[in-house]
Amino acid sequence: MSIFTIETMRNNQLNISSINHRGSKMLLNNITRENFEEWANTYSAIYLEDVNIKFDQYRDSFHLTDITNAMKIGKTCVQFAINKADWNSNESLSNIIETDVKDLFNYCASLDYPDYNGTRTNINGIEVLIYRSELRSIRVFSPLNLSELKPLKSVPKKWTMSHVYKVLANNQFIGLKCTGHYTDDYAFDNSNNFGKGEASGMKVLKDILQNPSGWWTNGNENTLSFSCHSFLNYELTVKLNN
Repeated sequence: MSIFTIETMRNNQLNISSINHRGSKMLLNNITRENFEEWANTYSAIYLEDVNIKFDQYRDSFHLTDITNAMKIGKTCVQFAINKADWNSNESLSNIIETDVKDLFNYCASLDYPDYNGTRTNINGIEVLIYRSELRSIRVFSPLNLSELKPLKSVPKKWTMSHVYKVLANNQFIGLKCTGHYTDDYAFDNSNNFGKGEASGMKVLKDILQNPSGWWTNGNENTLSFSCHSFLNYELTVKLNN
């Protein structure tokens, strides 16, 4: 019995659930032409543990990422972006997903990618453009590889963002909250209370790992704050033995 892990978003909270399932093909066969967009809006990502592949779905495309090395230092993760070749076509990409996910990934890997324009091919009667890229593994989030971020054994003398990753990954905190999120639209910010309120540790960790530029941190034995430049700010209470 294989397991898949899904991400869903509710009220800006990233919820991660592991569910027993008989293989990736059966899971993704639940996606049909009628509910393809609904799935894209419901699930942030699906992590297929039996084949170590992450499935990201969008309205007219989807990504398959090998997450074997996710969150590991000095490694890479291969990703294939599969898009409809004809954006005006009424064909649904759900037909492609009828193929076993691992077989589909291996098929993508077998193709040649001579330039940045993608490779055109036909899968289950649908013309698609496939793009191949290699991502830095340390920037690929996976709830299956959280063990790559070891828990802190003691409060550091000087906090760094690396420490923040570990605190978030290992739930060594309580009371994580956003203390301010500022955009160029003051009216929107004001109506949204400047983004203040409870935050999801997994969502924040994922956001920082995937977009690490501009983050800095400051903390002491009890309280830790970290920000992206000065427009996005978080605060939490450190609790190593949580």
